[in-house]
Amino acid sequence: MLTPLMLPLALGLALTPVEAQQMDAVISVASRSAQPAREVAGTVSLIERERLDQTLTQNLADAVRYEPGVSAPEDASRFGIQGFAIRGLSGNRVGMEIDGVPIADGFAIGSFSNASRGVIETAFLSRLEMLRGPASTLYGSDALAGVVSLRTMTPQELLGASGQDIGLRAETNALSRDGSVAFNGLSAWKAGTFDVLAGVVRRSGNERENRPRPGGLSSNPADRHERSELLKLGFDGAGMVHFGLMLDRSYARVETDVQSLVHGPGQYASTSALFGDDRFDRERLSLNGQWGFQTPGLDSLSLTLYQQRSRTDQGTLQTRDAVAPRTPPTLRDRSFLFKTDALGLDLQAEGRFDALGARHWQVYGIDYASTDLSELRDARETNLTTGVVSNVIIGERFPVRDFPPSQVHELGLFWQDEIRPGNGALALIPGLRYERYRVNARPDAIFAEDNPGLATVDLAESQITPKLGLRYELNAHSQLFAQYALGFRAPPVSDVNIGFTIPAFNYIAIPNPDLKPEYSRGIELGLRSSGEFGSFELVGFDNHYRDLIDSRVNLGRDPNSGALVFQSINRARAHIYGVELRGESALPWEGLALNGALSWTRGMDSVRGEPLNSVEPAKLTMGLSYETASGRQRLELVATAVSAKRRIDSSTVDPFRTPGYATLDAYWRIQVADRLTLDLGAFNLTDRRYWLWSGVRGLPASAREIDLYTQPGRQFGASVRYAW
Repeated sequence: MLTPLMLPLALGLALTPVEAQQMDAVISVASRSAQPAREVAGTVSLIERERLDQTLTQNLADAVRYEPGVSAPEDASRFGIQGFAIRGLSGNRVGMEIDGVPIADGFAIGSFSNASRGVIETAFLSRLEMLRGPASTLYGSDALAGVVSLRTMTPQELLGASGQDIGLRAETNALSRDGSVAFNGLSAWKAGTFDVLAGVVRRSGNERENRPRPGGLSSNPADRHERSELLKLGFDGAGMVHFGLMLDRSYARVETDVQSLVHGPGQYASTSALFGDDRFDRERLSLNGQWGFQTPGLDSLSLTLYQQRSRTDQGTLQTRDAVAPRTPPTLRDRSFLFKTDALGLDLQAEGRFDALGARHWQVYGIDYASTDLSELRDARETNLTTGVVSNVIIGERFPVRDFPPSQVHELGLFWQDEIRPGNGALALIPGLRYERYRVNARPDAIFAEDNPGLATVDLAESQITPKLGLRYELNAHSQLFAQYALGFRAPPVSDVNIGFTIPAFNYIAIPNPDLKPEYSRGIELGLRSSGEFGSFELVGFDNHYRDLIDSRVNLGRDPNSGALVFQSINRARAHIYGVELRGESALPWEGLALNGALSWTRGMDSVRGEPLNSVEPAKLTMGLSYETASGRQRLELVATAVSAKRRIDSSTVDPFRTPGYATLDAYWRIQVADRLTLDLGAFNLTDRRYWLWSGVRGLPASAREIDLYTQPGRQFGASVRYAW
């Protein structure tokens, strides 16, 4: 196994006496306010713009390629990256935000409808901050597994790099894995108390290559185009007040020839062609004000107002051959629409003061969001022999809604205090949140016609989620930390009021008015140290979950109607625990440095005694870098080793088990001129065939699409960047 063999090596790295950039960095995700990473009573990761450039990052999966305990699940047949998974939980259980504005939840149903959370433009990012474990106290219902906070570049960052009142960053890059080419530019200006930043990205490419076994499926041909724009306007009033206006838009279109389903299993046996046309559009407008004060207990106040709209449009054209004697050749034209429209407010204050013999740092505030959600599926079938068009397919009469249009209101009041009594070696960090969550279902004629007599329910939930952190300074360089936190996630709209009927198969899905929220309680213990020559962090975590929601579960046949009934239900209990280790160290030879990370996680369904298939296998990364004395060249080799996935729940299906693998990547940075930088990358140098568990989990061992999920073989990338 990977863990016993590699742990001593990783510990040796961590304990070896590079300035410790990770530990000395300033992060915001842990307390919703800037603080040194070494003072966080929890596990955080920071990936800055410099590292994104070095590793030729073009999407979310690239960004977390070497992160312990974090992955980016992907649908390889058509829909791409789905968001993040942290310590065995994924999807909407991971909080995601851009510049403090929450990213809309994803929704998927059936084979042709998947609104994911993975369409994020990485070229604008200044940094990614990741907080692992239950984080509902500060971030509310969506943060059951943790939080990923994405921050875009600011005018100050771009101008700081140039040292002038005008800054420019222009870049072009290309990757062989998908034939992608991207062009992006950011520019900033400062005039007195005003500053401006404007950016644009244009990206195009094809399908991601795979490395199938002999006779296996190759990647479905695809044509991808993306564009993004960003505009920031700022006003700085002598350091005591700052106002910022932000507008940004992202658009993506992917056209896919889904050859993997042509003459496929089951309902696809007569399919002779299938084409997908998927579009995503997000617009965001936010206004932020920040005020400085000199009042005891109130140092600063921040207010953000935002509106965010997202829209997923997906179309599918399916040609079906005639099946004698009764079924003629047909063309099925399906469409899927998922929309969200959110209005929100974030009011936050912080203050430092002395009271009762202790130093206090308090962060407190109010979150409010109102979100409208709607979903629609439509379809037409054309008889290619007679030309007759019908809106009835396998018994469903279109258009249909799988849940009624709904409005969600979320109100949260949060507070956290860092208390340092006496000499300040010990810090206690209590926190508390009150969350009020309300869903108003608004069934319309389309939903009612598709679900006759089905009563929808409104939902109102409230919850108090406390946490308690502790940090103890062993010395000037080392700290012990611990945290106990509760998590809470309200039932999603699409689970509470799910409803669909397929008469041809006698299938029916029904709402669950008794669906309970999901809960978690987690303990985390850690030791971190940083010094002149290196740093390390060792963390153990133990999370217990209750009432996790399992969507659209097969409940069997209704004894009266004979219909096969599906309903979202709560699963009683689950348990996920593990260890993570990170470290970096200078080597005795000038310019050489070593870094590494290890994650080992176990998960169990506590009632059934079966492993949780959502948990990733153990993973180790080791990097060796060399930088010349002039700083004009940098070389790096990164090895990744992942153990085979053996602990799997196979009670309902014989699943595919991913074998263990090891890969080697190489990076070379060349400072061609003072303002011109070239980054080169070579990935999977050994040309290894391997699978990521986050992609294939749940697929039967006999599934024909298994080979679609093989990762690219040997590949190359390059980026040229001009900064001024």
